[in-house]
Amino acid sequence: MESTERNWTLPLLWTNLAVAVVVVVLLLGNQISGARELLRVLAYALVYANLVALLGTLLVGGLVKRLARRKLPLLPAVAFCICGSRSAIQGLALISPSFHPDMVWTI
Repeated sequence: MESTERNWTLPLLWTNLAVAVVVVVLLLGNQISGARELLRVLAYALVYANLVALLGTLLVGGLVKRLARRKLPLLPAVAFCICGSRSAIQGLALISPSFHPDMVWTI
């Protein structure tokens, strides 16, 4: 039986693995020019990816458990989370002018 205290470790593991794959692809495509840029890319990518994964695991995981206990459909929860994440990213774009504009329109 899985410990309830460690239910966030697997999503963080997958998140860090995905960041590693992206960094390897960037290295193979010669998109990273040196060690300093590699460290900068790794730092930003790992910090932001882990924050999003941790918040998503805690918030969405709790929401899904509550809905499952009440035997309610999960589709409204998924739609709410998608709309909420899109709104959060657009909010970041409004607050921070340095936020990447392509990120907002990609979603």
